[in-house]
Amino acid sequence: MDTPAIFSRSHPHPSPKPRISRYEAIFRCLLRNYPGFIFLCPLSTRIPFNVSTSLFATFLFLVVCLSAFASPVDEVLELARERSLSNHPQWLSLLHQKSGASSDRIISADFYLSPHGSTDPESELEATVRALESSWDGDPNRHPRCRFPARYLWLARHISLPHYTPRDKRCTNLETWALIDDLDSVSLYLIGGYFGNPASTFGHAVLKFNSGSKTDTNPLFDVTVGFGALVPENEWSVRYILKGLFGGYSARFLDKYYYAQDLVYSRSEFRDIWDFQLALAPDDRELLVFHVWELLGHNFNYFFLDRNCAYRLAELIELVVDTPVAEAHLGWYAPVDLFFGLRDADKARATRGESSLITSVTFIPSTQRTLIHQLRNLTPSQRKLFEAILTAGPDSIEQQLRTIDVRERITILDALLAHADYRMTVLGDEHEPFHKLFRDRVLLARLLLPSSSAKPEPVPELPSPTEGSRPSRAYVGVGWDNRSAFTRLNWSPFAWEIVGQNSLEGDELVVSDLTLGVLHEEESLFVDRFDLLRIINFNTTPETSADASGVSWELRLGSERVRYEEGDRYDGILSLGFGRAAQPTESMIVYGMVDGAIHTLESYGRIRPHLGLRLAAGPSRLWLYGGVESQGQLERYRDVWGGKGQYQISAGSALQFEISNERATRYSIGMSWFF
Repeated sequence: MDTPAIFSRSHPHPSPKPRISRYEAIFRCLLRNYPGFIFLCPLSTRIPFNVSTSLFATFLFLVVCLSAFASPVDEVLELARERSLSNHPQWLSLLHQKSGASSDRIISADFYLSPHGSTDPESELEATVRALESSWDGDPNRHPRCRFPARYLWLARHISLPHYTPRDKRCTNLETWALIDDLDSVSLYLIGGYFGNPASTFGHAVLKFNSGSKTDTNPLFDVTVGFGALVPENEWSVRYILKGLFGGYSARFLDKYYYAQDLVYSRSEFRDIWDFQLALAPDDRELLVFHVWELLGHNFNYFFLDRNCAYRLAELIELVVDTPVAEAHLGWYAPVDLFFGLRDADKARATRGESSLITSVTFIPSTQRTLIHQLRNLTPSQRKLFEAILTAGPDSIEQQLRTIDVRERITILDALLAHADYRMTVLGDEHEPFHKLFRDRVLLARLLLPSSSAKPEPVPELPSPTEGSRPSRAYVGVGWDNRSAFTRLNWSPFAWEIVGQNSLEGDELVVSDLTLGVLHEEESLFVDRFDLLRIINFNTTPETSADASGVSWELRLGSERVRYEEGDRYDGILSLGFGRAAQPTESMIVYGMVDGAIHTLESYGRIRPHLGLRLAAGPSRLWLYGGVESQGQLERYRDVWGGKGQYQISAGSALQFEISNERATRYSIGMSWFF
């Protein structure tokens, strides 16, 4: 390296390799490595290397060198700036700033180590690096390395951190919770809808860390992580809905053992579950687990329509998957959208020649579905004995079963025990003492018999909702009534229609279903119909003894256009009906219901008894209904009938027609698109 010019000009010896003192070498080293040191020296005179200057140079050398060796954090931060780590997508994901939306940020102040960390990722990175190297005072579990292990791990993968230890044993809480050594895979659970709670109507999503147990397909002590709003007890329903829709609740990630989730969803609410197991590399699994740990106990903003359980879990998955899955459709992100996003990510990976993200999809039936399957597998004679014991009570067990062999006794007692557990769950705190007595007596009779080595016949798998169409729908078609033809335009952010391919078992759940009409002759646009909410819930369980009610029901809240001579008017409708349904075959549902309705146009109160039929065959679906409706007085009725049909062209499109005589005979036909 050439000598700096200032030394060349003032050096007293012309020799190309002059002999220099030890202190001059120190001085030159300082100048070479710390150019700012030159401003401490006289610029117009020769620098005398006397004793005082030597001592001064030695002092500065020691100060600067000790300072450099004592601050490895500054070197780390300099490297981080050179590599623009504060703008790295994964760093932004760790801070929940990737989207840039304020609603996505964590609102707990202690999640960010910098005062500006919620909006400034660079300042948060600097604060994090400094905090990670801070002293271990007090409770070690409160140290930043224990509180933010994902940040620590991620930084170590991009920069060589001083004294880096992947897992510090002082972080005892983390080590106990994470179970990293036992982690085998990661799953996302899609949990079916539950009409008993408005927030659960559209389904739910849960993350599960699979321990890889070889003895239990669903290890009860695996860690699961869900996301939910923090709702006060006994919250008023209207307040609950409004704050859920428009903001007002905080929400958190909540960790539970798997058995707690199974108890609530499968055994208490009788909801089917689909297990989507993901192919994540060990490094990605570790980063994901550590980041979940960072989030526990911290609050987010909550909005029911988009910033909900599915969206937050999608953000977690985006941390380790380089394909977007947290993209709301027109302000709506239903739980099933997360799993459609996983399917899309799989397709994107396939086009790049990469391995599949989803390794398997496993159906986990609810206890209700398992019981129904168990009862249907009873032979006629076994079913007769089963019903006889239910009718006569537990004192009849010995008498009823004494003439059959042990294997059949076991089959009937297992069914009775499953039924008793189910019945007590349905009734909850309202069950009578004899229900528990019945269960205990059945259990005692079963314990007196040997264990059975025969495996029960598995419950037939129900395809996941992702095998059908996406829930958002748009429609363009043409309609006719008894006056004119018009163009029909329809849109709904969430539509599981009775004739749709995404209606798993014939039920219907449609939200904000808006139909517009265009009259070309008059060049006018009008609202033809709007349903804020439309539900049909069929209970087709043939074994009424295995169900608390066996009741089917339907609900409609909306309005529709009514044409009069003087012009159009709108009739607001609130309709609620109850009845019975049966499923003679897998492709047919028949039902009868009686609806009571309140209208804003005469007649204001109406009753409508009617029958219905729903058929499914391959890509085709058909729904027909017919009945009568009261007109002001119960003695006056008019005929009502109608129906819909749909032919699925692809997963994203279908041909659909509709017919009815609600106010006038009307027909329509058009195309639907699902997205």
